[in-house]
Amino acid sequence: LNLILPPEWVSRMFLQGRLDRLLESAREYVEQGRGAKEIILPQESIKMSKTVDAERINLGNKILADEDRFYNEANRLLNDPTFNDRAPIWVTDTPEVLIKLGTQPLKIVTTKAVLQKVTLSWTQEKGKHGIPMESIRQLPRNIHDPIMVLKSSMRDDSLVLLTEMIAPDNSHVVVVIQLSQPYGRSYLINRITSLHGRDIAWVKKQIEEKRLLYINKTKAQLLERSAGLSVSGDVPTTGPLKERLITE
Repeated sequence: LNLILPPEWVSRMFLQGRLDRLLESAREYVEQGRGAKEIILPQESIKMSKTVDAERINLGNKILADEDRFYNEANRLLNDPTFNDRAPIWVTDTPEVLIKLGTQPLKIVTTKAVLQKVTLSWTQEKGKHGIPMESIRQLPRNIHDPIMVLKSSMRDDSLVLLTEMIAPDNSHVVVVIQLSQPYGRSYLINRITSLHGRDIAWVKKQIEEKRLLYINKTKAQLLERSAGLSVSGDVPTTGPLKERLITE
């Protein structure tokens, strides 16, 4: 359907559940000689829709299971002093959006030390950011569906995900993932090295410095309205960045 209708129409009507109107609009476009010259027949579209829905449901169920497992395991490690700070915690698997950007499909892992720094406040030993564990529980879903993915300004082997999670200072939480790191003698992982809040000015700076690799336009527009500032307006539409930029 993205070949027939403007992609933003498809996304909006799909999210609104207006599939009948979506197919009707596509048919009108083809009849008028606009868009693609071929259209998927309704019955074929329904079959495809059911397949996509089933895949989404399966992924959604897996992410919810990941959240429960991650939350329980993180609480167990944080509350048990017998585990050292390097004790690993499996968060989730590498999401499709990062794989499209060239990331290896490895397990995404963090450590007890990182979670201590994230969840404890700066007034507590080993703490810094004070983001509640109830918010961090949603880490798997935010990794799978971020607002943006950016190149790290600090390390060439890391990506930064801007998420919908909110830090105590009302900024959005970013997740820094170091890619393809050795674990043990024979394994590689994608390692979360930090979670912390970043304000809208920082986001704009990253875009201006051409670090943007992926943007969810719908979520970015909501971010713009809530912050009262323009973000997506600064996304380049031509040049080298456009060639590798992934949008939804």
